[in-house]
Amino acid sequence: MHADRTTAADAQEPDARGEVCSIQRSLDILGQKWAFLIVRNALRGTTRFSDFRKELGIPTDVLSARLSTLVDAGIFERESYQEAGSRIRHAYRLTRRGQELKVVLAALQQWGEENRPAPGLPATYIQERGGGDVQVAILDENGRVLDIDDVRLVPAEVARGIRSRASGGAHPVDESRPGQG
Repeated sequence: MHADRTTAADAQEPDARGEVCSIQRSLDILGQKWAFLIVRNALRGTTRFSDFRKELGIPTDVLSARLSTLVDAGIFERESYQEAGSRIRHAYRLTRRGQELKVVLAALQQWGEENRPAPGLPATYIQERGGGDVQVAILDENGRVLDIDDVRLVPAEVARGIRSRASGGAHPVDESRPGQG
């Protein structure tokens, strides 16, 4: 998430280790399967409450709660519409923040296809122009694809120490890794 779009609702207290975890903050919003499936269907073009309900088979109260959470988080915008002779209803359109979840869903799908394959042809992500297949990868700061074994998740203070050592500066000892110091 970009710093210029951070809101007070995005703030979080540090955990027991003193970390403020973006994964935890993201799961506070997206941590239920319905949230991901709603976003997936929105990426496929679904916008109306009744269509989400029909396509997903989701209970009305659950759908309403998930959409409210996603709207409050800035992932969807709620738009009113009214068909002739009907009451006012709402359509839900992904914001830029919601569109950015395409990367997360593509990574989940790619993992699922490799580790939980199912018979038949799965939905897939393709290039908008040309229709070529796409793949999610971890890149370094120069745009080179990294092997998964060459990447690890570390606390912020460890990352600072590693970066400092790489640039020739002083660095703190990583106490989570024995034998250093």
